[in-house]
Amino acid sequence: MAGEMRIVKDSLFAKYGLRCEVCKKEFSEEELTGHHIIMQCRGGPTTEKNILLACVKCHFEVINKIEYGTEEYWELMNECLKHRQKEEN
Repeated sequence: MAGEMRIVKDSLFAKYGLRCEVCKKEFSEEELTGHHIIMQCRGGPTTEKNILLACVKCHFEVINKIEYGTEEYWELMNECLKHRQKEEN
């Protein structure tokens, strides 16, 4: 699993840079985590479309403080990923 996440993160770094998709600040590769948008235990794959790059602070102090699956959670995920849609078009 760790190897799979490394491949996905490297691909996301190449496409979008070393930036937290929550706070938009730049970090080193080691400071960015891969957050499963759809949780693995709910069948979420480790793919580019299901991984959000987040700094450690945002991962634990923002994302993990919101209950998974709530409207607030999905709004945050959609807001964080807006830049991807713009860059892909």
